[in-house]
Amino acid sequence: MTNSGKNDISWETWYSRQIILREIGKEGQKKLQKARVAIAGVGGLGTWIAELCTRMGVGFIRVIDRDIVEPTNLHRTALFNASHVDLPKAEVAAEVLSTLNPHVKVEASTANIDETTMDDLFSDADLIIDGLDNFRARRVLNQASRKYEIPLVFGGALGTSGNVTTFSGKPKDPCLECLYGAVNDENLPTCETMGVHPAILSIIASIQVAEASALLIKGQGNFIGRLLFVDLTRMNFDVVEYKQSTHCPLCNPEAAPPKEARTLVQSIQEETTHREDHLPLGQVTELCGTNNFAVRPKKRIYINVEESLKKLRHLYPNIRRLGRLGLKFQVNDGMVDVFLFHRGNATIRGPLSPKEVSKLYHDIMKHVIYEEAK
Repeated sequence: MTNSGKNDISWETWYSRQIILREIGKEGQKKLQKARVAIAGVGGLGTWIAELCTRMGVGFIRVIDRDIVEPTNLHRTALFNASHVDLPKAEVAAEVLSTLNPHVKVEASTANIDETTMDDLFSDADLIIDGLDNFRARRVLNQASRKYEIPLVFGGALGTSGNVTTFSGKPKDPCLECLYGAVNDENLPTCETMGVHPAILSIIASIQVAEASALLIKGQGNFIGRLLFVDLTRMNFDVVEYKQSTHCPLCNPEAAPPKEARTLVQSIQEETTHREDHLPLGQVTELCGTNNFAVRPKKRIYINVEESLKKLRHLYPNIRRLGRLGLKFQVNDGMVDVFLFHRGNATIRGPLSPKEVSKLYHDIMKHVIYEEAK
């Protein structure tokens, strides 16, 4: 998606205040213009990251998010306003970003970030910036970083604190598993339980973008093997160094990881195998919040949104479009909301068990027009 409005501002004028910076310069700006960046997650961190990258002139930006804009997002995100509630985050973000800089191309993806979509989302990127809130998807980013040997700029924020580090993607440097191998999403607090200060998000996002631009321009960052901690309450900025772990299953595949790391790393595949024994078409994951589920298809598919809307309208009269990339409707007498996206993934909210969510998704997909990705 690009800005189709009138543009009579020259490239040199647009970026003049960046070009005079010693850290960027004209050649650095040209490198940014040629760069391809994937931003994973378009929420409290990702929207600020995306806006800064767009304004700075990163030539191609892919914004990835499987979720919709919610009222509780609005206090801490850039790009979104109340009129965007219930619309796909990625699509709204791409549309808004395209109005900010005519020199930048923005692509939206509502795909679930997993092993089946990793190649589509990251194989053509020069760099990945993390704007996620869970380690299951971050582990996929880490795998992509190592597979394609591209940097992953990690960021996280909760409450009034946050952290930033960079995983270079090179075999000689530490990866996410070296640092967070024993982290389990189920035992971590969330913004729903702890809250989050909007300022910490913009601070962490700004540091991530500064790091990303240094990597793209100079090929070197400040946080490879270094973890930055930011404490907004005390205004402390501390850095600790870390190295490759001898127990990391990615950096040292021949070394057996410790019990806790093995459980967390290998359970992803084990859990998928176990779940797929009884899931007819999709894998269910519980999200942050009560009765909130994400479903991803086993196969890589593309839904024909317009044709599916026509077929599903006979079953769900309240169905409506969610921009270009999705559909929304209610089931169970309005007790359950279904958000279905063009890559086949869905968000389902309501008083259901994971098994009931799986069955509902299967029943819906019987009437959806889609084709398998090649």
